Amino acid sequence: MEPLIVAMAVVAISELGDKTQLVALVLANRFRRPWSIAAALILAMTIMHALAAFGGAWLDHVLPDQLMAWLVGLGFCLMAIWMIFSDEHDRHEIPRPTRKRHAFAIALLVFLTLEFGDKSQLATVGLAIALEPAWMVGLGAILGSTLVNLPVIWMGHRLNRVIPHRLIRWLAIATFASVGLTVLARQAMAIM
Repeated sequence: MEPLIVAMAVVAISELGDKTQLVALVLANRFRRPWSIAAALILAMTIMHALAAFGGAWLDHVLPDQLMAWLVGLGFCLMAIWMIFSDEHDRHEIPRPTRKRHAFAIALLVFLTLEFGDKSQLATVGLAIALEPAWMVGLGAILGSTLVNLPVIWMGHRLNRVIPHRLIRWLAIATFASVGLTVLARQAMAIM
């Protein structure tokens, strides 16, 4: 149960204030088809986080444990640094879909594209390497990303009024940095 809860929390925090939420808001406002956008979001998150979880588990079996632990710790620290410098860049990457009747297909493609290599997907890979079983990590990541992103479709801009974007971003940075530094500290202690 721990891998599910840890993955859910880490991925949920990493998704707060992410471009996925901005795009969900734009798509929901543009198409006015919240159920289509929600279904596309759930399917995209399921596909991408399942791939990430099982890909991480595969890497865990292929590469030596010591190397994987160092890579995971370093990866989480690098994601924290990436988030510090990527905020303004992410705000300008909002697509402008045009056809209302293709809302599901367009939203699915947009979400799949956005999540490929996104920090939440990379976090899922790292968590699947560090925690077992992979399916529980994947399920936690799917639940975390879905639970955080779905309300945006219905609540819209109210979320940004209640929780400042800057606070959300720094909370995610602190989470990634603390996970990364914890893993690196454990590795350093194991060497000594």
